[in-house]
Amino acid sequence: MKKWLLIAAGLLLAVPMLALAQAETTPEAAPETAAESPEDLIPMDELIASLPQSRGEDGAFLLGDPDAPFTLIEFADYACPHCQDYKPVIDEFIRTYVASGDANFEFRQFPTAGGQLSIYAMVAAECTEAQREGAFWGSYVHLYDLAAAGEYDGDIIARLATHLELDADEIQACVESSDDSAQVIVDYLYGEANGIAGTPGVLVRGPGLEARAIIIDGRTYTGGVPLEVIEAALVTPLEDMVDPTIAENEVFMAENGQQPGVTTTASGLQYSVITEGTGTVRPAATDTVTVMYEGRFPDGRVFDSSYERGEPIDFPLNGVIAGFSEGIQLMTVGAKYTFTMPSELAYGARGAGGVIPPNAVLVFDVELLAINGES
Repeated sequence: MKKWLLIAAGLLLAVPMLALAQAETTPEAAPETAAESPEDLIPMDELIASLPQSRGEDGAFLLGDPDAPFTLIEFADYACPHCQDYKPVIDEFIRTYVASGDANFEFRQFPTAGGQLSIYAMVAAECTEAQREGAFWGSYVHLYDLAAAGEYDGDIIARLATHLELDADEIQACVESSDDSAQVIVDYLYGEANGIAGTPGVLVRGPGLEARAIIIDGRTYTGGVPLEVIEAALVTPLEDMVDPTIAENEVFMAENGQQPGVTTTASGLQYSVITEGTGTVRPAATDTVTVMYEGRFPDGRVFDSSYERGEPIDFPLNGVIAGFSEGIQLMTVGAKYTFTMPSELAYGARGAGGVIPPNAVLVFDVELLAINGES
């Protein structure tokens, strides 16, 4: 199997550390879509072809004036029924605000519903752009059409090549030579790092600002955001759309770091020693460890505990959240530590499994029982 397929499969099947499965976000109730466009309006594929097209710093596909003051970022899977239902909202946004130069549209391919087939189709779409500039956006329109028509299948490359008048063999060769640098993987990782767990997902960005969820009147929107909410975001300072949890976390971490016995590492991880170990060997980043643990929020609410289940858990340190990996490497067998992790060393903006909210500080009591099976 192709390396990029293996990597992408890993991205889709990976679950967060400590049995907290990251569930796909269920989009909000289907948003009300804009009214049907009058028949005399230019067709969507022609409109898109007429607009400026460019690539972002990490290769993301951008439609409209790249210097526009507002960027709407959508994460979608052509095969996702919710994405297909949401497309009229995106079309209306493009027709009204991208075409006028008031905003631009960044499309991030984010495989969910279509699984491996969607990854294959998404790499193929990127490969059409490699063959002819502007072909990606033609692929974008046509892949949605194929999905709606029930023709989103193993013949995607042939269908794209025919529709766009491209060389199918060249697209196929490009797909087969693709690796872990494929744009779909870049897009997936970007979305995951910014809290996207399902499709359609929507974020916004302004000049000099990082991507963020829309926050209007204290409510956070990331799923299928209604057009009227996007329009409200267009006239709301994006600097104000910051999760208040982030400021609260900074205060908590600063105060916790001043507590007796607490040490703060260069990464921001905080730890205190409950019991020192009896051994002298510390695990390496590639080792598998056996631990007992309890995870809780700063207010003391327990969200996961191997003690409650009555059995330890084994996991490789290179397959868990950064705070866990760093912290356990400080321990020896028999030790028990308390770790307080800032959100960027835990699950960050994405949260986890419907249990860990976005931007959450986490506290873990961890007891190291064995390294690679050796106690």
